[in-house]
Amino acid sequence: MGEMKRTIPAEIKAFKEKFFFGLTLRQLVCGAGIIALAVPTGIIGSRFFSQDTIGWIIVVEVAPLAAIGWASYNDMPIEKIGKKALQYYFGVQKRKFKYFSKEAYIHDQIVNLDLDAVTAERSEELKAENDMKKEQRRLQKALKKKNKHSRKKEDESI
Repeated sequence: MGEMKRTIPAEIKAFKEKFFFGLTLRQLVCGAGIIALAVPTGIIGSRFFSQDTIGWIIVVEVAPLAAIGWASYNDMPIEKIGKKALQYYFGVQKRKFKYFSKEAYIHDQIVNLDLDAVTAERSEELKAENDMKKEQRRLQKALKKKNKHSRKKEDESI
């Protein structure tokens, strides 16, 4: 007795139910739309244009329906591809930071410790500079007072 085998798609998403002539419902509807557009255009347009021109007109008018029915990329139909493209080119380009490794955390902690040490050292230097400036101002005031006092004595002696 023979062995029965049934092939199963690798991914369940890859399965498309076939309706008529091995076409999916989407392809069947788009194919009907293509025929509904192409035949009248060919018949009516042949009265006004050459066969080459009519051929190009038909190609241009049925190309979007053909793309909708048969085109897909990464298991996405054409409308999802278009939506993703619009989001990419015209949407907000925010990228979220999702990963923060332990090494980065440790690095940030070391940087903060070094910054704290430098800040403490610099604050001591700034305090010493401020004290020196205060002392200089005090000495300058005292010198000015002394000069005023000595001028008064000179003016009195004259």
